[in-house]
Amino acid sequence: MNSCPSKKNILKAIDEENYILITLQNKYGDTQYIVTTENDFVDCFLEILKERYESCHYYYNPEKDEPVLPSLTEKEAKSLPDGRPKQAALEDLENYHKQMLYHKDNIKEWGILQQALKEKDGWKAYMVLARRSYNNHEYEGVNVSFVKKYRTKKNGTK
Repeated sequence: MNSCPSKKNILKAIDEENYILITLQNKYGDTQYIVTTENDFVDCFLEILKERYESCHYYYNPEKDEPVLPSLTEKEAKSLPDGRPKQAALEDLENYHKQMLYHKDNIKEWGILQQALKEKDGWKAYMVLARRSYNNHEYEGVNVSFVKKYRTKKNGTK
């Protein structure tokens, strides 16, 4: 579950007086919220982020968890004779580089998360939660959908 519309589309739906249905995938089931204003939307996401952050089950400071350097440099690995040890050393280097990219991405996300909480910025909170949902973090699915209000002709509307 990871349908997270852009800010532009969310604001458009609010302007059209739609309900915004927020569904969170949790460990033991889904939690749903209905909001109708931008303030409620951003407050909801800020509160979700704050609760998850304070629970200490979702986020950690990735700066303390840098990937371990492989035992051989790239030059040393390439100078090994062809065979399994060389292949393993090159694979270790490749994995290290992938882990470093992921680590740097996590540091960036951690900074945005910290900024969202410090500045009480619900749009940044939404961005963090939507991104984590998109990246399939366990128990962090987010779905935002629009539900039209039903209006009868008695009210003078459609």
